[in-house]
Amino acid sequence: MKFSRIANEFSANSEGSGLGLYWVKQVMALHGGTVDVYTQEGRGSKFTIRAPLS
Repeated sequence: MKFSRIANEFSANSEGSGLGLYWVKQVMALHGGTVDVYTQEGRGSKFTIRAPLS
């Protein structure tokens, strides 16, 4: 869901609106790329951005 954040003990002390990831995903889609996420509960998330070279 765009413009949202999960409410938990980690996000309660973090700033941000949730817009950044939404915009990255939109830009990558326009260029034929992807954004992947790997999440470990209690440890956080890692994001991988893939864009075509041509």
